[in-house]
Amino acid sequence: MPRGVTWRRRLSRQLRPERGALSCCWYHSGDWHNVKAAAIRLVRAAEQAGVSGDDLPKWCAPQFEALGLTDWETEAIESLMAGPGFAIDPDCDGFFTNGQHHAQAMLDAGVRRTVVIRLKYPDDVG
Repeated sequence: MPRGVTWRRRLSRQLRPERGALSCCWYHSGDWHNVKAAAIRLVRAAEQAGVSGDDLPKWCAPQFEALGLTDWETEAIESLMAGPGFAIDPDCDGFFTNGQHHAQAMLDAGVRRTVVIRLKYPDDVG
């Protein structure tokens, strides 16, 4: 996995996304477009159901089977919704605490949007 992604590479992946699976690793071996679409739908449904961020992984788990995804896609969406330590977790400086391989595979596939974890600290910490 290359360190950082140049603007030229990002642009080329957006203009000519690689929708096919690659054989280099697990992250590149499936269709992230289907996974991110299902993940976004799940997060929106959770918001409408009033589910808080901490309860999202537990709420999503029973929903996966109803999505009609392949085995790889189910495993991939589980990894996106697994919570801190597994899912894409960018920090405030634009780097990753976790999820670099997920993000790289999605960038290579030309995925423009997905779900990420954003930790929000309570105001009364001190």
